[in-house]
Amino acid sequence: MNWALFVEGSSDQAFIRWLLKVMQIATVRVRTIGGGVSKLENVQNEILKSHDKGDLVALLLDANSDVQGRRDELENEIKRLNLPIERTFLLPDDTAEGDLETLLEQMAPAAHREVYRCFDAYEACLRRLRPEYKIPNRKARVYAYCEAIGAETGTDKDYDDATHWNPEAPALAPLRTFLRDLRPSAANPETDQ
Repeated sequence: MNWALFVEGSSDQAFIRWLLKVMQIATVRVRTIGGGVSKLENVQNEILKSHDKGDLVALLLDANSDVQGRRDELENEIKRLNLPIERTFLLPDDTAEGDLETLLEQMAPAAHREVYRCFDAYEACLRRLRPEYKIPNRKARVYAYCEAIGAETGTDKDYDDATHWNPEAPALAPLRTFLRDLRPSAANPETDQ
């Protein structure tokens, strides 16, 4: 059986496709929702079509700042829309608050972590100067990292360069397990026999 994995946006899609390639998993099609839980209704028909074709369906979304709240919101929306969802995962690790950018920051090799320390100092400086200054979000942190080390090619991040991103970062372990479980043998153990 194949899987249809729905993710929030194009950045998530590019990252997950790269990780699936690294893990040599070819039985997962990655689709975008175009946003978080509130956008599931927009892809309801796509999810149902995937299921009707025989695909199993999984969702991968950002946990944001309230993991349990996000999980509850997701479960309620799945029930409300009567979606055939087999598995879900909340980035960065299915237990902690955060998002794709949290995970990307944790994938920075030790040689480049200083870029994030510089950004921390910049944020602290803004806080000291004026409380009304807006602190850049995590996406801005990752964009600054990419810009500083040359980790982008056009609009995409160059995930294949291990000097920019550590594909073996410990922070990836929970996501790797989730994706590994989307292999046909994990969905249907009888196929291995």
